[in-house]
Amino acid sequence: MDKELQEVTKAEGIYGSDIRLQVVGITRFSYPANIEAFNHSASTLQELQEVLYAHERLDQRIHLFEQITLPAIRGQSDKDFALAILIGENLPSKYQEKLEALTGDIQQVHLVRKPEGSGHKEICLEILTSMRDAQSDLIAEFRLDDDDAVAVDFVERTRTIAMEIWPLVRSQKRVELDFCRGFLLDVKGPRATAREIVVPHWTPAQVYFCLPNSPLSIMSYRHTRFWTGNTSLSEAKPIMFVRGVHGDNDSSVNFKKLKKSIRHMPEERVLKFLKQRFLIDIEKI
Repeated sequence: MDKELQEVTKAEGIYGSDIRLQVVGITRFSYPANIEAFNHSASTLQELQEVLYAHERLDQRIHLFEQITLPAIRGQSDKDFALAILIGENLPSKYQEKLEALTGDIQQVHLVRKPEGSGHKEICLEILTSMRDAQSDLIAEFRLDDDDAVAVDFVERTRTIAMEIWPLVRSQKRVELDFCRGFLLDVKGPRATAREIVVPHWTPAQVYFCLPNSPLSIMSYRHTRFWTGNTSLSEAKPIMFVRGVHGDNDSSVNFKKLKKSIRHMPEERVLKFLKQRFLIDIEKI
C-alpha cells in the first residue's frame, strides 16, 4: 500500500464508537487513457496524446484548474483527506512542472504519473484502492474533474454525514451521497457566468461510501446509474459543487434539457457564493 497517499482520520461517531474514516479522491488531468474513454475523433493512442497534449489546450486546462478547482481544495475546512492527480508520463514537462508548482503547498494533493493508454476505470480504481488503509472502518471516495470544484466544507460535511449513516453503510456495504445543488460555470464566452442548478447524480460532489476491503470503487459505476441498484442519499440544501462548462468539455452540457433544473439566483448572490464557498474570483477566469 502506498503510504504517501494515505490520509487516515479517527472520528468519534454518534453511536459511541470510534470510527476511522478516510476521505480520498481522484482527478484525471488530461490523462490519455484507452481511446474508448473519450469523446473524440482520434483513432490511435498517439493521436489522442496529440489532442490532449496540445499546448493551447493544456494552457487553458491549467488555467481552469488553478482558478476553479484548486482554491477550495487548498481551503478545505477539514484537512484530513487525500486527492490524487492522475497525469500521463508523457505530459510535457512544462505542464508537469506547472502542476507541481500549483499543488506544492497543498499537502493533501499528490501527482500520480502513469503510462498512457491504461483503461480509464481500471487505472483510477487501482489508484483509489492503493490509497486505502485496511485499518479504516469506512472509505469516502470522490472524483473531481480538473475544471470542477467542491465547496470548502465538502470534506467536513462528508465526514459529518458519514458518522450519521455509519450503520447504514455497514449493512449495505456501499452507499452514494449525492450533493446535488451547485453552480454551472460557463466560461465559453468573453465573460464567465454562473447559474445555480439542482441536478441529481453529477460527478462533482458525489461521494461513494464503502468498506476498505471492497473490490469496487466510485469508478466502478456510471455516476448517473449507481442509484438504480444501490442505496443513494440526496443532500440538496448546501451549494456544494461547481461544474465548469466550456468548449473543451469531454461530456457536454445540454442547457435546454437542464432548463427546469436551473434556479434564478441574482448575479450578486452568485458571485458572493462563488467567493465564500469556492474561493473563486470569476473575474480571473
